[in-house]
Amino acid sequence: MIKTDFIVVGSGISGMYLAIQLSKYGKVLVVTKKKVFDSNSYNAQGGIAGVIDRYDSVGDHIKDTLKAGCYHNNTDAVNYLAKNAYKIINVLKKYGVKFSELSTKEGGHSYNRVHHTFDRTGKSITESLYEELKTKSNISILENTPVSDLVYNREEVFGVYAVLNKDIVEINSKVVVLSTGGLGQLFSITSNPRVATGDGISIAKNANIKLRDLEFIQIHPTALNMKNNPYLLLSETLRGEGAVLVDDKLNKIMEGIHILGDLAPRDIVTREVFKHKTYLDFRHKDKQFLSERFPFIYESLMRYGIDLSKDLVPITPAVHYSCGGIAVDLCGRTSLNNLYAVGEVACTGVHGANRLASNSLMECMVFTDRIVSEIINTYQNPKTNINKPLKLPFYSSNLNLINRIRDIMWDNVSVLRTKKGLEYSYDFLSAIKDTDSYELRNYITTSKEIVKSALKRGNSLGCHYIIT
Repeated sequence: MIKTDFIVVGSGISGMYLAIQLSKYGKVLVVTKKKVFDSNSYNAQGGIAGVIDRYDSVGDHIKDTLKAGCYHNNTDAVNYLAKNAYKIINVLKKYGVKFSELSTKEGGHSYNRVHHTFDRTGKSITESLYEELKTKSNISILENTPVSDLVYNREEVFGVYAVLNKDIVEINSKVVVLSTGGLGQLFSITSNPRVATGDGISIAKNANIKLRDLEFIQIHPTALNMKNNPYLLLSETLRGEGAVLVDDKLNKIMEGIHILGDLAPRDIVTREVFKHKTYLDFRHKDKQFLSERFPFIYESLMRYGIDLSKDLVPITPAVHYSCGGIAVDLCGRTSLNNLYAVGEVACTGVHGANRLASNSLMECMVFTDRIVSEIINTYQNPKTNINKPLKLPFYSSNLNLINRIRDIMWDNVSVLRTKKGLEYSYDFLSAIKDTDSYELRNYITTSKEIVKSALKRGNSLGCHYIIT
């Protein structure tokens, strides 16, 4: 058994920043599934949204967020994010993040309020936080250590069970924070890294913790569409800087569809891209501008034989972000005492039915100070009737079944949904009885919860779009 004061599960932006803040009050153990930089945070390209320009306003940021979220948002959470965003921008600068001088605009924003470090904003923020984290002597990191379950009874959490060197180890703490990230890998077409398999949702469901809004899976409209190549995300900032979406006859597909054109909210753009053989066209900008403004994307496309300044870029929608997750209040509290959640795995209600671009990195950080204030007042009670872990390996040997689940989720639970397709998906997932690993269990459990939520919401809303 391992003991510590605080356990943070996940090493993305939310996990790192939380660990730094909690280290002021005790020993922190960060437990992460793979390497420390294996996260959606590290791969985030576009930027982090916040009002710091006197010509912009917090009120407009709030309006844009609510509009993109189809007014399904928690308005208190939206207000808190928008009003406190400038503080986070300043904190990041203090930690060494060197934002570009000019902010940019992304889909759904009425003003240039997206702060970026060219097209590797997530990498820059993550690396800066990691450098700060390494200066804290009371933070430890366990890499390559997936968490399988919580240690809990009906009232509260006392730690986690983790798979360390193929053995299940109990780690006890006063508080557990889940910051396990996203779930894009449940779908066959996704921009997410391999680690994003919805583990936190499955862990919470198995402990009967309340979930919320899982039907709202945001699809990014522009990922590279090339056979036998990964679905490289092509940041929305490309369109923010003037790229346009065209069909195979060079017609602008968003013309007349929405007042914001190519910068319409993501759900609207995604459905139009899905209807056509679509390309991203940036040929009206020269090589120098594109290679300097988007160095990572430009160089990545060149490796696939595509020159952004000369060639049309074939694109496809790809699963990108979960707007729902573990139900939390504004202090990150879940329905089980001593358990908190933050970042993409949590549902504060900020995003509503469809996330406004670049609000996600801000959400990862802006609620952390509030969570820490709440956490330091908690304590650990004597343990009674603690659950026992299953004796399973974490990773599955049944890759054929996992790939079948991913195909079914993409075909039936992504851009366009039908009641028949959702029912088929739920029946298929429910029929799987033999779970050979925690990984397979998580695929099944989280996928079922998404489908169940989608079936409950009969009408289209945001990125939940029913066609029959």
